[in-house]
Amino acid sequence: RFALVRGLGDVYKRQTMQLKLTEVKRLLQSTDITLDDIAWHLGFSNGNYFSKVFKKNCQMSPSEYLNVQL
Repeated sequence: RFALVRGLGDVYKRQTMQLKLTEVKRLLQSTDITLDDIAWHLGFSNGNYFSKVFKKNCQMSPSEYLNVQL
């Protein structure tokens, strides 16, 4: 039973992170909000952690993503 609850928690965390990353990409493409402000807005502890998470999940930094999208 505990493994099921823990597994559901992991699924929830992954889905939540995917929603945040989708919102990050939208904000990067459609606004001039700074990376630090985006990080704060989405609940990341700081811009460096936000960039690390983004790069791990998207295989590029937020600034690289923005340059590719332009």
